[in-house]
Amino acid sequence: MRRKSWPSRRMYPFLRDTHGAFAVLTAVLSVIIMGFTGFAVDFGSVVYWQRRLQGTTDAAAMAATFDLTRSVEIATSAVQANGPSAAIVSAAAVGSYVDDPTISQGGRFVAGAPDNAVSITTQYAVPVYFVRLFTASPSIQVNATAVAYNLPLAGIAIGSAVGSAGISQLNDVITAQSGSSLNLTAAERDALDQTSISIFRLLDRIAVAHGTENTPMSSVTSAGIDLATLAKAAADALTAQAPTPTATQTTALGALTRIAQQAGNSPSVVLSDFLALGAHQKRAAMDVVSTRSDSLGVPALAILMGYLQMSKQNTLVNENETVTVPGLATISVEAVLSKNAIGGGARAAAVIGPSGASASSSQGRIRLTISLLQPIAVNVGLVHLSLPVTIPIIADLGYGSASISSISCGTEITSTTDIAVAAQSGAAQLYLGSVTNNQLTNLAAPLVPNPAQIVSIPLVSVSAQGQSTIGQSPGETLHFSWNDIANRTEKSTDGTPSLAAALTNLNSSIAVTVGSAPVGTGAIISGLVRTQVAAVLAALQPELESVLASVGLKAGTMSVRATAVRCGIPALVT
Repeated sequence: MRRKSWPSRRMYPFLRDTHGAFAVLTAVLSVIIMGFTGFAVDFGSVVYWQRRLQGTTDAAAMAATFDLTRSVEIATSAVQANGPSAAIVSAAAVGSYVDDPTISQGGRFVAGAPDNAVSITTQYAVPVYFVRLFTASPSIQVNATAVAYNLPLAGIAIGSAVGSAGISQLNDVITAQSGSSLNLTAAERDALDQTSISIFRLLDRIAVAHGTENTPMSSVTSAGIDLATLAKAAADALTAQAPTPTATQTTALGALTRIAQQAGNSPSVVLSDFLALGAHQKRAAMDVVSTRSDSLGVPALAILMGYLQMSKQNTLVNENETVTVPGLATISVEAVLSKNAIGGGARAAAVIGPSGASASSSQGRIRLTISLLQPIAVNVGLVHLSLPVTIPIIADLGYGSASISSISCGTEITSTTDIAVAAQSGAAQLYLGSVTNNQLTNLAAPLVPNPAQIVSIPLVSVSAQGQSTIGQSPGETLHFSWNDIANRTEKSTDGTPSLAAALTNLNSSIAVTVGSAPVGTGAIISGLVRTQVAAVLAALQPELESVLASVGLKAGTMSVRATAVRCGIPALVT
């Protein structure tokens, strides 16, 4: 047997001895643990500063939306005030954000001219200590991006003269346009005019009625609706909007409920022909209904009259109005209204939207057939004549337009709100003359009336013709405050001359021609007829204004009302 060498014998006990092994293991693992701890501290610091930077960037983006022209300055100040001292704004862009769920989140913001949104990117170099041993860098850069969206909305309604119409005339027009006799009271008319219906609740109720509550609001506004459905939807919206209604709202609710029950088989009208929405069109109404959005409303009367104006557009309607020129004449009224002649497309008379949203009054032609109460008596020698006189007056009214130029709100909304509306009235022509029904209803073609036969009996024929013009008003910017909205203040832009002056000019322009008459009576008949026509025109202004108001129009004047405002509420969208 071979003997082990002496060194082996000496080392063997040492090698077999396990005392102190944990100390060695601990020494080795301590280095590893400290390394991981260093990494954990450094990366924990990075995560902390990343989150803090993101919060700071979110706040900076929302602050920047209040003044997009100073977005970089505002965002930089916000980052310096709330974020790490060395953080910087590395990129900022203003542009347009489209609230469309069918577009990917990253594609909804498009940089460009200042519009409604801002994108802010920030960066910060987070100091590191252990990690620098491996990266040779004393810091790790973190970045944060936020997109904030701020869209102030306002509502305007134009051509709202119907509120000043006589209640009997208004009911005559409602019956003629809808085919139903609703017999509104003056109190109901006023309550409907003073009660605002939330547009989102209205569109939601219409969608429910059509079974399309999950579809975009653009689909709801492009669909047809009848008067009964519209009135019921408005009543349901008002009930949800005002669970504890005021006395005025209660009266309006009762009127809407009764209209829904009595409307009968009324025509279907595309909703966007009289009520438009300029924002959130790709959203379902149910997604934006809230007490906060209830401030965006339209007067119930404007909604109903908008429907009635368009219910028989391009159709000549006998309005069945009972109108008199006191002591002189009775008047029958025919009207044709249209939106289709406006730039090839329809625009609503009431709109909720951001800057750039627009509305228009209807284009219309009104024919007044004026019959004198007493015939003209002609007594010359042996000639004794009784001449009935019928005078056709035509008002040809061009459309007026209004567009929201800007919506400004400060921190104190009630004292700083300013809605700027660029408005222009349409031109108007007044004629004494004769046109066919086809000519009257073809609003795309200018009217060229022929002389009208105003006296026609076997022995006598008399014709007359005249014309005057009210020019389109120059473009004008109307401003509406919070109090104007609360008080339902109407502001107008006026063409020249006034209606009164235009009627005077019409009278001056009239040429009377006696086509046939007994010998020696022509000049006398011409003078008597001319005197009677002048008397009628001199007294016609209030009656003509009332007739036009009953269909929601004014001659040479366009009234605009700001109906709602919701100042921009910043929202993070990315």
